[in-house]
Amino acid sequence: MIKPFKYVIAFMCAGFLIFACESKKESVGHVIAETSNFTHLNNSLVSIEKEIGVWRGESKKKFRALEHEKCTYQVRENKLILSFDDNGYFQMSPKALLLPLSWENADELSLEIASNGLSELIVEIMGSRSRLHNKLSLNKESAFYTIDIREAPLLGGLDEEVLKIKLIAPIGGELELRKIQLIDTGKDVPLVDRWGQRHLFDYPNKVDDLSQLNNLDEEVAFFEKLGENTVTDDYGGYINHDLPLKATGFFHTQNLNGKWYLVSPEGNPFYSLGLNGVRRKSTLNNAALTRVKDREDIFEELPSYENCPECFNEDGAYLSFYCYNVKRKYGDYTTWKEHVLKRLNNIGFNTIGNWSDTLLYNSKFPYTYTLDTRKGTGLEMSNKMPDIFHPDWEARLDASISEITQFKDDAYLIGYFVDNEMGWRSINKWDSTSYTFTALKDLSNEEAQKKAYAERYFSTLRAAIKKYAPNHLYLGCRFTRNFEGLQTIATIAGKYLDVLSINVYSAVPIRKQMDDWYAAVQKPVIISEHHIPPATKRALLPIYPAFGLAQRDIMLEEYLQTWLSFPYAVGSHWYQYADQEVSGRMDGGENQPVGIVSVTDQLHEPIIRLYHKMAKEIAASYVQPLEQ
Repeated sequence: MIKPFKYVIAFMCAGFLIFACESKKESVGHVIAETSNFTHLNNSLVSIEKEIGVWRGESKKKFRALEHEKCTYQVRENKLILSFDDNGYFQMSPKALLLPLSWENADELSLEIASNGLSELIVEIMGSRSRLHNKLSLNKESAFYTIDIREAPLLGGLDEEVLKIKLIAPIGGELELRKIQLIDTGKDVPLVDRWGQRHLFDYPNKVDDLSQLNNLDEEVAFFEKLGENTVTDDYGGYINHDLPLKATGFFHTQNLNGKWYLVSPEGNPFYSLGLNGVRRKSTLNNAALTRVKDREDIFEELPSYENCPECFNEDGAYLSFYCYNVKRKYGDYTTWKEHVLKRLNNIGFNTIGNWSDTLLYNSKFPYTYTLDTRKGTGLEMSNKMPDIFHPDWEARLDASISEITQFKDDAYLIGYFVDNEMGWRSINKWDSTSYTFTALKDLSNEEAQKKAYAERYFSTLRAAIKKYAPNHLYLGCRFTRNFEGLQTIATIAGKYLDVLSINVYSAVPIRKQMDDWYAAVQKPVIISEHHIPPATKRALLPIYPAFGLAQRDIMLEEYLQTWLSFPYAVGSHWYQYADQEVSGRMDGGENQPVGIVSVTDQLHEPIIRLYHKMAKEIAASYVQPLEQ
C-alpha cells in the first residue's frame, strides 16, 4: 500500500477518546514553549513548506498555516477569539503559533480557554500519518486544559513532527484561547513495548509474556468453534455448480453470458478472496520494517541484531517486530509458513496477494507474483514513471521479467501484477532529460502522448510475460480507482491485460466509477487492495476517518457484498495480513492496525469471523449465473 488513504465520501468519525483531561490550574512541569500573544495571527499567513523525508520522490509538503471552516477568528487584547457554527473547525500549524514542530520532549499540551456558550471542544493533534483525538468539556470561566501528547513522536511514523492543531466544535459557540504551552513533566515512558505494541494502552490480544504469545491451543479452539468452510477443489475453486467452464490446467478467465469468472485449473469458478502483505518482514521491499536507529528512546526494548539478523535490514537501522515475534513464537519460519497456510484455509481466504513473502511460493496455495518495471530496469523518470522509450528499456525489462521462468509450470500461480499506483495523471509531465520526453514531445496533444506511452508500456509487458509464462495471467498495474482522465490509457490497457487490477479505498466500490473502468477495458476486474480503517487502541487514529470495530465490520460486509454483485468482479484483496508497525513503516510512515493478526501474531477475531462468513456467502453467490 501503501500511499495516503484516499476517501472521497464524508463519514462521521467514531468517537475515540485519547488522553483527554482538564485541570483548574496550570500544569506542573518545565515549559518548553509558550504562546500567550496571538497578535501575529492577524498578519498574512500563507502556506508553510517543510521537509518530510523522501517518499515516492517527494521531499516537501505544503499546507496552509491557518485553515478554518464554519469558524471566524479575530485577535483581541492578544487573545485568539474563535466563533464556531455547528461542526466548525479552526486549524493552525505549530509554526504559525511560534511553537516547535518537534514535540518529542513534550508530555502535555496545556490550553488556557474561556468559553462563551461552547460546552464541548475536540482537539486533534495531527501528524503526517496519524492524529491524537481529545474531547474536552469546557467551563464558562477561564481554565487550563491539559492533553497528554507523549505519543506525538508516533504521529508521522518516521516523521516525528506535528503538522497541525485542530479545534473542532460539535455545536456552535465562542471561545477565547488565551495561552498554549508545551510542558515537559519529566515522566518519560517508552511508547512502544518490547513486543512492538503500543505501550500506553491496554486492549484485547495485547501480549505481556511468552505464554500469551504462544496461545496456539486457544487458536485451535477458536477455529473449531468457527466451523467448516465451503468444499473446494485443490486450487480453491467452487465445485458445487453447473457452469460450463473449461479446465486448462492453469488459472484463466471466462465470460458466460455477460458475467466474468476466474476459473481454477480444474475448471471451477474461483473468486479470488485474498490478503496482501502476508510476510514476516518482506522479501520484496522494506515496507514492513520500522526505523529504530536514532529513535531508541521510544522503545522499551529492542532485540540485538546478532540475535535476529533476519528481522533487520542490512545495516540494522530498521526492524520488523512482527518477524521477531514470529521467531519467538514458532522457532523457525517454515513452521510459521505452515501455520499461516492453515489459518488462511480455516478462514476461507484462497489467495496470497501482492507484497507477500517469497517463502509462501510453491506451497500449493494460490498466489500472485509482484514485478516492478522501475526497480527491474533502473530506468525511472522524475515523475516516477518508467522511461520506456530509453533504448535499453525493452532489453532490461526482458532480463528482469525472465526470472518468472522458474514459475511457468506452477498451476497455483494465478498471475502477475506489474507496478503499483503509478502516476498516470502526471504522464505528460515528462522529465525533459528522458528519452520518453524526446520521443513524445512533438505529438499533437496530451491524449496522443498518453496513447503512445500506454501502447508501448502495456504491449511490451504482455509480450515479455507471455514469453516466459504463457500459461499465467497478466493482472495489470494496480490502478487507483479514480477513472477521470484515464479513458485513453484504460482503453489501450484493455487490449493487453487479462485482468484489470484497481486499488479501491472507499466505503464501498462506486458502481458508476467501476462501470467506467469496465466499459473502457472490457476485461474482468479484481480489487487488488482495499481496507476500511478501524478505530482501536492498538494504534493511533489515522488522519482520515476510522471506525469502531463493529461499524468497520458492517461496512466491510457491505463492501464485499456490493463488489460481488458487479458482473465483472472476480476478486478482492484485503490490505494487509498483519498490523503495521505502530512506530511507522519505513517507506512513508504508515502505522495502522489494518491486519487480521496483530504485530504479535494474535488473531483479530471479529474480522476473521466476518471473512469466514463472507467466504461462504461468496462461494454460494459467485457460482450463480447472471440473471438475464
